Amino acid sequence: MALTGKVKLGKARKLYIDVDGDIAIPTWVEAGKIQGLSKSYGHNVAEIEERDVEDVTVMLGHKTREISFELTVRPGDAVYDAIEDAFENQTKIGVAVFSGPIATSGERGFEAEAYVTDWSDDEAHTNSSVSITLRPAADWDTAPAFVKTV
Repeated sequence: MALTGKVKLGKARKLYIDVDGDIAIPTWVEAGKIQGLSKSYGHNVAEIEERDVEDVTVMLGHKTREISFELTVRPGDAVYDAIEDAFENQTKIGVAVFSGPIATSGERGFEAEAYVTDWSDDEAHTNSSVSITLRPAADWDTAPAFVKTV
């Protein structure tokens, strides 16, 4: 089977934040001051063990998604301040991770209303970033979704 399509390097991927947290009518702002971006997708699983079957088998449950990144510490930057406020006030923030610019036709990505579940700043002498983790909110107004722009 021949491979088709262009290869997308990780640095081409884009992280966007919607400050008001409701992604129904988002105003996406690119988080350009990031140093790394990681998406983790998975499934909860139920293990099935039956006496007449040698193997432990699984059934898939809910999808699990997590977005982690390093954000340059820049108080006064709109994205930095919005994420910090969402963490401190336990409020939702809109997040999208796309294969390229969100307004470009054919790009693919994940959008969700999310909570900042981790804000780690080790304040090392040479560190200029915080590690942030976002996870989809259970009390969403617009359901988390994998989307393709048209």
